[in-house]
Amino acid sequence: MVLFIDTSSKDFFVILFEHDKIIDNLKVENIITHSKIIDEKVKEFLIKNNINIHNIDDFAVSVGPGSYTGIRVGYSFILGLCESLNKKILTVNLLESMIFYCKNNDLYNDKYCFSLINANNNNVYVNIDDKNFKLNINDFKDLLMEKYNDKNIVLISTDYNLKECFEDLKNCEFIYTEDISKISIKFINKKLDNKEFSDNYKYRVDYLDQ
Repeated sequence: MVLFIDTSSKDFFVILFEHDKIIDNLKVENIITHSKIIDEKVKEFLIKNNINIHNIDDFAVSVGPGSYTGIRVGYSFILGLCESLNKKILTVNLLESMIFYCKNNDLYNDKYCFSLINANNNNVYVNIDDKNFKLNINDFKDLLMEKYNDKNIVLISTDYNLKECFEDLKNCEFIYTEDISKISIKFINKKLDNKEFSDNYKYRVDYLDQ
């Protein structure tokens, strides 16, 4: 059984799953300060599902990219749990998780896939050829038109508002994923199978600023 939390955006996600089966999930929108609600919401979530924290096998947490402060809150919370329970942490890069979803989905695996997260001020975090970047939207569009404009492109994002920025591109499909935690399950299971745990204290927030 795995508990995954994501505090990288203005929303707060918790999901409890076992293998590919979702036991329960929670989404709280428009959180101002994650640190004020995370402990209470996770406790309520576990009580609702009659789950003792000691019965959870593994803990996963989003490491962005996104809000630096929010990510630190989520990671610190999971770190405290894992240290008290003598567990290792599974870290989840959301760009990589979305790309993994596309590449393992028969609808998209023969297309050129790019994952996007809004970085504000007309910028996006984007995964290109399995590497993560922070780019100006217009620069990214120029790249797509120059290299991929005659090919089938899929853009997957957690922000529906980004769709209109790319509507003028040819052969481009935009996928909006409202609940990133749900599509992260297979990615987390892959990391579990490969024992891709993080060193709890050698942690770097994936808040890209290059």
